[in-house]
Amino acid sequence: MRRATLDDLDECATLCREFAETSPPFVLTADRARLEAEELIRSGLLWIYGLTTTTTTTTSLSSHSPELSSPGKEKKKTTITTLVAVTRSTPTVSAITKVYTTNRYRRRGYADRLVAHVTRYLLEEEKKEAVVLFVGHTLDAVRVYRRIGFVGLDRLDGQEVVEKPDPCDGADVEDWLELGFEGGELGHW
Repeated sequence: MRRATLDDLDECATLCREFAETSPPFVLTADRARLEAEELIRSGLLWIYGLTTTTTTTTSLSSHSPELSSPGKEKKKTTITTLVAVTRSTPTVSAITKVYTTNRYRRRGYADRLVAHVTRYLLEEEKKEAVVLFVGHTLDAVRVYRRIGFVGLDRLDGQEVVEKPDPCDGADVEDWLELGFEGGELGHW
């Protein structure tokens, strides 16, 4: 778990595009997703959870004598499974505005771990007073955020989405409304 670098740009762009596909009408082309990923990376706002695999190649000196083969080079490859974007920051508050795990790696706890890691970093290292969510409110997402310790997630569009009541009962939780302009250009912020 770490901040993304420009070496991660291609994979991050793919995940940004996949995420945008789940958020109509804010769908991005591959080029726009790459631009968004690059801006987030250059600004230090994108965090990733990656799985590293190591492969070793062997060099055979003789195809007839395997004992004459020598170990080759190890090659490490990191596959990015999950990303988290932290934007809309003030000196005291930061917002997590994007959490996405590619389909192949869902339900393995990667989003939980990355969101918890980033939240802990923001609170402990950057000394933020609060970390807020500006993210999707699907039942699966709510479960992730509640496991980590976020509160105030019971009321979504007037529906109860969790089995048990939120322990804060609405204290220190604010509802928000985001306005858009008809005919405006859609895309990333």
